[in-house]
Amino acid sequence: MAVKVLEVELSEELDPIPVSDAYDSFRILIRVKRQPVGWLSIPSPGEPFITVAQLHYEIQKQVSWHVVSEVFANLFRINDNNFPVPAEFISVIVCTRNRTTLLARCLNSLLNLHYNNFEIIVVDNAPSNVETYQLVRTFDVRYIREDRPGLDWARNRGIEEAKYDLIAFTDDDVSVDAYWLASIVKEFMNPRVMAVTGYVAPAYLETPAQTLFELSYGGMGHGFYRRVIKNDHISEHDLIRASNFGIGANMAFRKQVFDKVGKFDVALDVGTPSSGAGDIEIFHRIVINGLMLVYEPSILVWHSHRESIAALRKQILNNGRSFGCYLITCYNKSTVRKKSLLKFLIFTWFYRWNLKNMVKSHLPKNLTLVEMYGMLTSPFAYRKSQAHARKVADM
Repeated sequence: MAVKVLEVELSEELDPIPVSDAYDSFRILIRVKRQPVGWLSIPSPGEPFITVAQLHYEIQKQVSWHVVSEVFANLFRINDNNFPVPAEFISVIVCTRNRTTLLARCLNSLLNLHYNNFEIIVVDNAPSNVETYQLVRTFDVRYIREDRPGLDWARNRGIEEAKYDLIAFTDDDVSVDAYWLASIVKEFMNPRVMAVTGYVAPAYLETPAQTLFELSYGGMGHGFYRRVIKNDHISEHDLIRASNFGIGANMAFRKQVFDKVGKFDVALDVGTPSSGAGDIEIFHRIVINGLMLVYEPSILVWHSHRESIAALRKQILNNGRSFGCYLITCYNKSTVRKKSLLKFLIFTWFYRWNLKNMVKSHLPKNLTLVEMYGMLTSPFAYRKSQAHARKVADM
């Protein structure tokens, strides 16, 4: 049965949670002054409500109080009353292709942000119809059509079209938290910060595929601790593991960073044979160049995971293929030592990630094998992607 996804704010008075027969359990994001601190997993109690007493008990049992106390300490030092309210202008870019239902939900969430100084640019990537254009006309946003197929072509076009020096990206299958932009801009108040990423939570866990992806595969979240990522602070192993820095559905940059390190690699990501990794490759490139990237979990969005097992299988296949293309890109650009890449591939990706999933995870073994197969196909996909990028550039 489905899992109900909710959020609870600890700084406010808790209310009982109504129970529905449609759900056999609840997954509740716990927040303190909008800061995410952990998840509760509560089976349906067989009663009309999850009581406040039950919530208190499960919070004490499941949530790390070390994290909660750290959040409260930070709020005490810099509270909402004495922290400057950010007012920087920012361009929000949503790249999309033929997914109007999802896009409409995304745009509605953006237009309900608790932030005033921003523009929204929808980049319609090689559309096969006019449905996106017709939808976007009903919103107060800018519409840009980019006919060169590939997500990174669309992202780069968005950068060119952006009016402002701060640029935030999200995806059409995402709904943003009401304070998403405020949290992003607060991080950019430090002039040394060149890029920021944040937490990606599941919007729904209504199907077995969504539950598998989030609870067994690991989902898209990257933890509840803020991290400052610089190349002189982390190991070469962690530089390679740029997938741990964040995700393209929730990222923002200073526009000037693209002058320093270049734009997104158009041979990577959705719409090319590589099927992904444009986001993690640019994270890697930014940090390798000695620039600062910050992961801040209060920069929160909600992602609609794939609903069917077939779609999940394809996603995991693409994860293996695209990560392999990313590693080959690092190898060819010599951003890290080649022996470190080989060691990472064998010991971290194959042994610690995939063999662990085979033995210990609740993820079906066939999905782990699909990801490994995707990695094996990555050299061929890389060559095809390079050829594809050259062909598209000549369009």
